[in-house]
Amino acid sequence: MATSDLFSAPPQHRLWPLVLLALGMLLIGLSFLPSIAVDGRSEWTDEKALQYQEASATLHGLAHEIGHAPENPGVGTNSQQQLEAAQARFDELRRQLQAARSRSINWALALRSLGAVLAIIGTIAYFATRRKRAPELREYHKVSN
Repeated sequence: MATSDLFSAPPQHRLWPLVLLALGMLLIGLSFLPSIAVDGRSEWTDEKALQYQEASATLHGLAHEIGHAPENPGVGTNSQQQLEAAQARFDELRRQLQAARSRSINWALALRSLGAVLAIIGTIAYFATRRKRAPELREYHKVSN
């Protein structure tokens, strides 16, 4: 058996572990790229950001007004209702913001997890197929000595 025959391109059953390992590493690398990850821009637009900012300012202003109610006797139940409505609007926009943020984190985490699993499976399979090849190497060393 010639040396070139022994170290030629690996057969298909020995190539797939390397493909899994490379694919896993690629997915892990892609998970760190912000342009690949879903960034939530489709759900959280600049218009919603402005609405969120306005809702926050309104809520703060109304809370401040009600907080100083003992000093200002003209503040009544109308301001309390406005505060509750502003709080509800702010909470809804905040929930939407958190959902948009978590979506991008979930995609990155999913890519990293899948990449790690593929890389681990590929590594284990690579070493398992190398172990099967060891008798061929022993034969080669016996023949050459």
